[in-house]
Formats: sequence, C-alpha cells, structure tokens
Amino acid sequence: IDVASVGDTILVASGIYFENVNFNGKNIVLQSINGALETILKPLDSSNPVIRIDNYENSSTVINGFTIKDGGNLRGSAIHTYSSSPRIENCIIANCNNTFDSTNGALSTFHSSPIVKNCLFYGNYTAIHFDSQGSSPTPSIINCTIINNLSHGLDGLATDNAPQISNSIIYDNGRNIAL
Repeated sequence: IDVASVGDTILVASGIYFENVNFNGKNIVLQSINGALETILKPLDSSNPVIRIDNYENSSTVINGFTIKDGGNLRGSAIHTYSSSPRIENCIIANCNNTFDSTNGALSTFHSSPIVKNCLFYGNYTAIHFDSQGSSPTPSIINCTIINNLSHGLDGLATDNAPQISNSIIYDNGRNIAL
C-alpha cells in the first residue's frame, strides 16, 4: 500500500498474513485472489486495527475477499473507519475480542458511510458499531449475516443517519440491534 497509487488494485495471494494495514488516504482496491476462506488477515500488533481507513477515503476504496480475525481489545479491532466511505465486500470478520465496551465493534465506523456487502460477522464481542452522528452519510449493510456475537450484532449512535439494512440476517447475538 505504501507504494500504491490512487486507483491501483492490490491482489493478495492465498495465505495467512500478520499485518496492520493503513490505507493512508489512498483510494485503492485490496482484493484477495482466491477469496475469504483462503486469504486471512490477523493483526501484527493487536493494539491497532487490522485495517485502518481513516483519512477521507471514498467509495472507490475496496476491501474484497478476506477473513479478518483475532483483532484486539479496541474500537474497530478488525476494521476502523473514520470520515471515510469504503466498500467492504465478501469478507468474514471473526473472533475479535473487542470487550472494552459494546461500542468497540469489530467493524467500527465513525462519521463514515461504508457499504458492507456479502459479509459474515461471527464470534466477535460486538460485530458492528456505527457512530454516524451529525452530517455523516448513511452506512449500508447489504446481504450480510451477523450471528453469534456475544454483546451486540449492530450497535451505535445513529441519531441522524441510522444504517440502511437490506436482505441481511441478524440473529442470535447477545443483543441483535441497539441503535
């Protein structure tokens, strides 16, 4: 990512990678070659998100086809977004031990409008936390399954722009939706 230019696509081969990825404001595509079951991202440093997108990246920023797991005890332990609008597609987010409080979603969005599509969230403390107060655009959850998360499936402060949820299963979480 450090040498990538805006608009580039980075293809990632199958394997288990210990990384903390920061998009650094670059609108790029990070895509696995063989899908989420074969391309796994784990944190190199569990005190940082596995993936950080927090520098005004737009919807041409894409994460596609990864399992992102074992994030630490922090907000956005798998994916942290701030003032950004990435697309997160065909991913599995699992086993993120973000137990500090329920606002520490494995995916945490702050003043962001991600489109999360065709993703599976399971085994996390809280799957997704939204903080879309103020003038943030509306986040979207499309064709996702959010199951077996200890505290919350969806949690957040959505006083102005609650997430749009369509064709998704949110089931058997400690609390399914708390917005």
